[in-house]
Amino acid sequence: MGKKRKLSGFSGAKLLSAYDSLIELRKKFQYEVVDEQAEDVESAKADRFEEQLDKLLSLMEPKLQTRFPHSHLLQSSSFSNVTLEILEGYLCIKQAANLRLKSDHLARAEKTTDLGKDQLWSSNNLHRHLNGLEMLVPQTSEANARSWIDAFFFRASAMVPTGMRMVLNMEHAIPATVFHSTTLAGQIDYSAVVAEESVADAILDDPLMSTIRRLSPTGFSVTVAEPGNLRDHVGQAVAEMYGCAKLLKTESMRGALTNGHQWIFLILRLSFDGNGGTFKRSVTVHLSVSRLPGDLPEVAKPTADLIAGILSFWIEHSFDDLGQDDWFELIQVKSRE
Repeated sequence: MGKKRKLSGFSGAKLLSAYDSLIELRKKFQYEVVDEQAEDVESAKADRFEEQLDKLLSLMEPKLQTRFPHSHLLQSSSFSNVTLEILEGYLCIKQAANLRLKSDHLARAEKTTDLGKDQLWSSNNLHRHLNGLEMLVPQTSEANARSWIDAFFFRASAMVPTGMRMVLNMEHAIPATVFHSTTLAGQIDYSAVVAEESVADAILDDPLMSTIRRLSPTGFSVTVAEPGNLRDHVGQAVAEMYGCAKLLKTESMRGALTNGHQWIFLILRLSFDGNGGTFKRSVTVHLSVSRLPGDLPEVAKPTADLIAGILSFWIEHSFDDLGQDDWFELIQVKSRE
């Protein structure tokens, strides 16, 4: 039996050609339509093959970088390093529209207060909890911001329709996502799905993205930003949504970027061929807190109900594009004549 040929034995041109072929094969797996009737064992085999393919690509990339040190053919980045420039220049994802809250948003938020009013995470209990956090946790880090984000997710979980349940994951790993010769990898801070009780039980027992892809009609991601300018992290949030959307094989996906007090809501729409896409971005929605001298900090309850209401609706409609019944509407730009 002949000896196995090492990667170093290939010429640069052949190695690059093989790499490109594997990239194309990887794309086919990412956008292959999942047969809902397929047996779990076949799906598991496909997942293992994808993992092996990713490992092979990762082995080839250092070799190619060595042989083509000045080439822009290969790019590798963590989600957290993606800026708007990288998003548009390498991932071909551009902002398509801005969103603003509809004029009835406060009245609509008020109507949500009856949802889950007898549960632990009622509207009133959320308000009390947030007021407690303002006196307990300093707003100085990404880790501290999660205290507020957790509370909003817990409130949203109490607002889901009867017969449905939310499953919340924190720090969900996303396998390497390949686009042309750009590889993205990392993790998302939060992922949430809303599904029927039996499906929620299955995801809770096996909370992998492959399970969500097979079973769940929803999938929502949230990126936590460090203190500072929230807008600086939009590229990272959209990149994480892109990785999720490709893995879950969905054309549209909703997500959010937040530091706990400020929230930007996002909708990603992939291109027809799955390569690149566009995103819509909302105005920043603020959790208002009054801090008068000599008084305890007080969260404005309507703003807490507003954020929780939007979050709950967006998780339930996480694979949908913007609709007529949404909290937001497009900002129309008047044509110049």
